[in-house]
Amino acid sequence: MARGEALRGSVCAADHLGLDRLPVYLTPMAYLSITRIVGDVDALAGGYLETEPVMTSGGRDHGLLVHAAGRADDGLVVVNLWPSPHGSKRAARDTRRAGVIQQHGLRPEQFRREHFDTIRYVVF
Repeated sequence: MARGEALRGSVCAADHLGLDRLPVYLTPMAYLSITRIVGDVDALAGGYLETEPVMTSGGRDHGLLVHAAGRADDGLVVVNLWPSPHGSKRAARDTRRAGVIQQHGLRPEQFRREHFDTIRYVVF
C-alpha cells in the first residue's frame, strides 16, 4: 500500500470480530507519543479541560491525527498519534504549548514521555 492509503477491513476481520462496521487498517508510518504528567489528578484534569482547546489547536496545526487524555492514579496520561516525529517535535516547540505549561506551573520533572514508531493503527 502507498503511504496514506487505507484498507477497509477484510472479510476475515468482519467474520471473526462481528463488527457492525469494518475497521480501517492504516499501515503508513506514524508516531505515537505517550506522556504522563505527575501531580494532583483533580488539579491537572481541571487545568487540562481549561486549556485543551489551545493545546489541540497547536497539535492540529502540526498534523496531530488523534489525541486522548485520561486520569491516572498519579496524574494524567496523554496519548497523541502523529503522522511522523516531525509534527510532534514542531508541536513541542510551539509557543502556545509553552504558554499553557507555564500558566499551570508545570515543571519538567512532572513529565514522563515515551515515543514509538507505530506498526499499525486501526480506525473504527
